[in-house]
Amino acid sequence: MTLVLRAALKSVLHGALALAIIGLAVAPAHAQSGIRIHMHGQDGYAADGLLYVPTGQGPFAAIMLVPDERGLTRRVTDSAASFAEAGYIVVAVDLNRGLSEGAATRSDEQVRLDLDAALAFLAGQSNVRQHSIGAMGWGSGGIGALRLAADAKVAAVAIESVPISQEFPHLEAMHAPVLGIFADHDATATPQSIKAFERRLRAPGKSVSIKVYSGADGFDDPEDTVHYKPTESAEARRLTLEFFATQLHARP
Repeated sequence: MTLVLRAALKSVLHGALALAIIGLAVAPAHAQSGIRIHMHGQDGYAADGLLYVPTGQGPFAAIMLVPDERGLTRRVTDSAASFAEAGYIVVAVDLNRGLSEGAATRSDEQVRLDLDAALAFLAGQSNVRQHSIGAMGWGSGGIGALRLAADAKVAAVAIESVPISQEFPHLEAMHAPVLGIFADHDATATPQSIKAFERRLRAPGKSVSIKVYSGADGFDDPEDTVHYKPTESAEARRLTLEFFATQLHARP
């Protein structure tokens, strides 16, 4: 038995998913493909996801990705690979538990428990730099990511195309800086509601950056061939990378 495997098995016996995380820290997965993992929170509740580990020596900053109802689409996995190539440990949470959008059923409570378990998993890894964990969500997944902005373990949150026609009662509890990316033709996030959302975030002195793409609707989803705009999508990816680099890598 190799030393790496012996160490991994020893950690597993202590309740950690070290076989996934320690083994990959020694021999990282290719950045284009994640490793399916099962993440246990402190209370024993478990969540599913894909783990991406960068090359090099840690500890690393980490990013948790929260998809919308469609689950782990190409937009999510492409983003995960891009973040891993930039030097982040990434967990893409599978809120659909491997099922298709039509077959999956998930309650608000399940989403909350899954995200809490995934965050506890990331925060508990020895090769994740503490106080350098970020979260990003798309659509309804952005609502979950915004809730994480109130958690002391989360240092930055990016959201994209989040429906903001509803109230967010937890915004006042948020401490993490927020980057919001929107399309002005999105019926669930009108220019007026985006401005109101930004004002509400700024009122108590929170750090927020908003980018709205004019004449766009669903511009960054490569599977939506009707609305996909490669130039705007690439710029949004760059803005997000710069945001996390500033908010996570600058921390000790």
